[in-house]
Amino acid sequence: MTISGLIITFNEEKNIGSCIDALLKVCDEIIVVDSLSSDNTVSIAESKGAKVVSQAFLGDGPQRTHGLQFCKNDWILNLDADEFLDTDAQTFILNKDYLKGDFDAFSFRIKNFLADELIDFSGWHQDH
Repeated sequence: MTISGLIITFNEEKNIGSCIDALLKVCDEIIVVDSLSSDNTVSIAESKGAKVVSQAFLGDGPQRTHGLQFCKNDWILNLDADEFLDTDAQTFILNKDYLKGDFDAFSFRIKNFLADELIDFSGWHQDH
């Protein structure tokens, strides 16, 4: 079983390349739903092999839902452009652990950083 990577963007030229690189480690296709960026987000995404769909912003959830129709796989990994997968998540996916059991979805713990410092207080360290 293969995985589609889905990213929604708006003016993410600083982050989109790293996000796509991270997804390419575990996904066989990358779909970017771009909210009419005015920077180089689209050209960077396309240069990395992503399929880019332009869509005026519908809201966070509706924008992601709009992108589902362009994904060819049953399993979809949804990341924001400023997110990446740590080694634990990559290992889980590459070992196909997500196929072991009768699950329809998974969430991963998020590590939040501010100015390259891990935020592990005020509830931010409990994000998924």
